[in-house]
Amino acid sequence: MNDLIKADIGELGDGRNIIPFFTIAWSLHDLIAYVLQYTGIANVQLCTFSISEAGVRTFMNLQEEGLLNKLDIIIDHTAKKNKVDVMLFANECCSLHLADVHAKVVIISRKHHSSIIIISSANLNTVKRYEAGLIIMEDYHTEKYFEDNLQTLLALSIPYIPDGTEA
Repeated sequence: MNDLIKADIGELGDGRNIIPFFTIAWSLHDLIAYVLQYTGIANVQLCTFSISEAGVRTFMNLQEEGLLNKLDIIIDHTAKKNKVDVMLFANECCSLHLADVHAKVVIISRKHHSSIIIISSANLNTVKRYEAGLIIMEDYHTEKYFEDNLQTLLALSIPYIPDGTEA
């Protein structure tokens, strides 16, 4: 998969601050894995409307490889009804939060470096349609904007507890 992504977007870290993508060949969770291969160990916070088992498995593999330290996912509240099995599975590898969210934003935070921001039309599902987005690197103002807004959304969200109760 990395070869497909590399062919589409090129090498990371070659001085480009904004890297656009338009693809049907790989998924958002594949892109996150590709970026983590570049960054090394990092924390990931993201929001999405939907998630699949494939996305969760990618994150579990990244944790096993030692590349993913902490994972916070804010997902649309409808997932607790429509994706119960995936939510239970995801709860094993990450901190899940429910909110009214349709945005797809990923913040990859690494020590001693700027965060990498991914804004995508894709959810954390296997791609079946063309998806587009941007990878933003080394842009403090954009990084701060999305970090602040994701923190606000996280504060407004409800922690997902598998037994169906709400915190």
